[in-house]
Amino acid sequence: MRIKDLHIRFYKNLKDIRWPLAEGIHYITGPNGIGKTNLLDSLYFLATGKSYFTPKSLYDVIHYDSDFMRIQWQSYFEAQWVPFVIKLTRGQSLSIERYGKPFERRVDYVGMHPVVLIAPDDIYNFKHSASERRRWIDAALSMMDVEYLTKLRQHNRLLRQRNALLRRAEHASEEVYRLLDAYDMQLWPLVRYLYQQRQRYLHALIPHIQSYYRRISSQAERVEVHYQSEVAVDDYLLNMSQRREEDLRFQRTSYGIHRDDIYCTIDSRPMKGHASQGQWKSFILAFKMAQYRYMAHSVGHLPLLLIDDIFAKLDRNRVHALFEILLSDSFGQVFITDTDKERMRELLKDFGASNLEGYDMTMGALTPVAL
Repeated sequence: MRIKDLHIRFYKNLKDIRWPLAEGIHYITGPNGIGKTNLLDSLYFLATGKSYFTPKSLYDVIHYDSDFMRIQWQSYFEAQWVPFVIKLTRGQSLSIERYGKPFERRVDYVGMHPVVLIAPDDIYNFKHSASERRRWIDAALSMMDVEYLTKLRQHNRLLRQRNALLRRAEHASEEVYRLLDAYDMQLWPLVRYLYQQRQRYLHALIPHIQSYYRRISSQAERVEVHYQSEVAVDDYLLNMSQRREEDLRFQRTSYGIHRDDIYCTIDSRPMKGHASQGQWKSFILAFKMAQYRYMAHSVGHLPLLLIDDIFAKLDRNRVHALFEILLSDSFGQVFITDTDKERMRELLKDFGASNLEGYDMTMGALTPVAL
């Protein structure tokens, strides 16, 4: 997949950016606070309909001095260029158009532009947040499989409704138990499906993670990733019924796949507490690159790869290993930001690649630069 003729208006601090976009690797340099991260986030938004960095409120992506946001571009599908527009006005729903015709449901659009984003905070978030680890899996599977996205949304909606009932219930009663029975019966087939898909996905991801880890770290440690769940799918309804008193006491659902986690090991030891900072950096890069490779195989075309300002957190050997992967493996359009123009130029000169485009970013403008 490839995009071109990108036009961004009033996305966060980007008032009016026009970008023709060629194939290959695009690197953008400029000082902090100028909008480089927002530029990559706008690409993530056009792919998913939400921000990677400010996911709580949809309207947070609109420039503070505007009532609307608009992203316009063309995508190459089935040997032709297709025009798309995403529009958002304060107080209104998000609108996504193809050939000027809105998609009736956002679920029909998600997955058309697969994307993987690597950001500086990914290491911290993955290490310290089980919900973030689940989000990495759910976001990737949702882009590749509309059924997964649909059932995940159904599960999350039912879980919110069940928790709302637990908060409202003043005491256990036949009516409360009857309603909990109804929620649990609806949740069970969704839990079974989501549980199985997550397990299957992580199992398929492991060889890619191990391969990329060896290439990035130049070390012989073996990393493993395990899907960790307390849920026994066949006994789900029994376990839910046995925990009802606890759920009513704490006013939340205490059992289910919303509590699942990803367990990572290095040479059979838990990464948390045993892996060095360098090993964690290599692992996170390997995990994201593995997601990219699996996604490309699954959807049948190359996703966008967005790499935001991570080089300050990587040593030179890992940066070189990453660029060797980008230039030797099959990748589509790649977008890289960095604060240090000279560091990026020296790095790229080492490889002498021809499919590179460089830009300096100032407030509100992109200026092409020569290598």
